[in-house]
Amino acid sequence: MIFEEIESAGAEIVSVSEHIDNTLTGKLIRSILAWSAESERHKIVEYANRRWQTRVELGLPVGTGRAPYGWNWEDKDKTSYVINPEQAAVRVSIFHMFVELDMSLRAIMHKLAEDRVLTPTYAKKFQGQPLSDEEIILEYCLWRYTTIRELLLDLENIGVLVVCKAKQKIGPDGRRRTEVHPNRKEIPGGIPAIITPNIYARVQEKLKTNKADKSHLPLNQEDYLLREHIFCATCGCSMKPRTQKKGRTTQDGTSKDYPFYRCTNMQNKYDMCPSLTNIRTSPLDEIVWQECCILFKRIDVLQAALKQEMEAAINALLEDTTGQEQIRQIEANIAPGKHEREKYATGSYMHNLISADITRQEEQLMRFQEEIGSNATETAVNAYQQRIMDFLAFLNVIRGRYEHTTFQEKRNALEVLGVHVVVRPLTDTYGVDCGHFGYRRRAGMVQR
Repeated sequence: MIFEEIESAGAEIVSVSEHIDNTLTGKLIRSILAWSAESERHKIVEYANRRWQTRVELGLPVGTGRAPYGWNWEDKDKTSYVINPEQAAVRVSIFHMFVELDMSLRAIMHKLAEDRVLTPTYAKKFQGQPLSDEEIILEYCLWRYTTIRELLLDLENIGVLVVCKAKQKIGPDGRRRTEVHPNRKEIPGGIPAIITPNIYARVQEKLKTNKADKSHLPLNQEDYLLREHIFCATCGCSMKPRTQKKGRTTQDGTSKDYPFYRCTNMQNKYDMCPSLTNIRTSPLDEIVWQECCILFKRIDVLQAALKQEMEAAINALLEDTTGQEQIRQIEANIAPGKHEREKYATGSYMHNLISADITRQEEQLMRFQEEIGSNATETAVNAYQQRIMDFLAFLNVIRGRYEHTTFQEKRNALEVLGVHVVVRPLTDTYGVDCGHFGYRRRAGMVQR
């Protein structure tokens, strides 16, 4: 292709080492060199693929690069991982700032730079020769918010090793693109966990709406307790915090401005919310919090219900026989296939077709057997129990002091409880629309 493009532009190719010209002999030599280069490339690709495919089949990491940030290779053969205490502490602090302190990705990025925490690139570069505090310059600590997001999304945080995550491909326009690898594989327990599944699940929920919720923060955030938890019943969209600017004050000098929630689904006039519901934060925030306090007062009843629900859910997991039924069905399909394959000569079209189908089903059977034989069920049960225990521990901590909690503690409580407030438009006899709300509490970790 390169030769054709050059020649089409009227240029001429001159080779110093090879006799390449526009004669028949030169074109033949050009074709032989192209074939030789392509053949060598295929051999290199085959060798490289054979190595990582063998490691994947054995359940080992691909082992072609550095260990993820927060872990080190345990040995020179790169067969397993061990936790790097210093880098793992950075991961834990990022999760804490994002979940407990409700910091944005950019705020976390700035905080790490202020504390002179090395970025993953420089942390790996200077791992063998740690730097002193005087040697750490700002250039080594310039984090990116995309890096923070990738660390929060990593399945390795909860002990799930992902091999063959993605591959790069050059598109028709010549640009390099990244897409999901066809051989992507997730191995539970393949790497030591750093974060609990409960915290990881909360982070994933926050990331879904992080861009919209953190882009335009209100000036006084403590005026909007239900931010991210209040929705319009008409269109289902989240209601955003707003402030009514009156520009006037009362006789005693108090401003007449007041905060409220408003449905902002008005981007497209053909799909906008017909109600555009709005409601003041006062007394709605206080009403919802008092309802949550009623739940805290009945913690004994809640604990009994949660334990009963947990036992039922665990029994359902342990009694699930879907995997065994799938294994028996695949085994029943393989046996007739092998018998039918014997009727055709080896190497014939039908023999190869049936063999390919049998191979595919045997691979599927092996995968199901690994899942059933592994500790996947036990891991799921332990994770479920841990989420329930964390929720109960949270309720015990906040018991007796729910009426004197800080704003951030109230926000964390709403998130753990999964409070979902729905506001419906209400029209009185004079035709004036005013907000009417309904709410529902859901403990997400209890649902099956």
